[in-house]
Amino acid sequence: MILKSHDHAMSETIWIVSKYLPEEYTVQYYTIESGEKIGVVTVRYDQADNTSTRVAVTYKYIGLSESGNRFIEQFAKQGYDDFIGEWDVLLKAYFG
Repeated sequence: MILKSHDHAMSETIWIVSKYLPEEYTVQYYTIESGEKIGVVTVRYDQADNTSTRVAVTYKYIGLSESGNRFIEQFAKQGYDDFIGEWDVLLKAYFG
């Protein structure tokens, strides 16, 4: 897989933790890209077995401009699988 510029690397983004529920293994963020889009990212974890963890990530976006709306349209139609697959590559590279 060739890594592309992951979306949040494309512009200055403000990340705000909106929920932190460690007892439920859940965290939720707001991402704000001025003039582009607002996103809500929810991450939930659970133990898949004794050696691995399952992670569920959901994204909701609101476009603030034509370019933000184009991102959302592309993301919804074809980009999500690539976007999520890139996280797998990035996390494995980071944690080695």
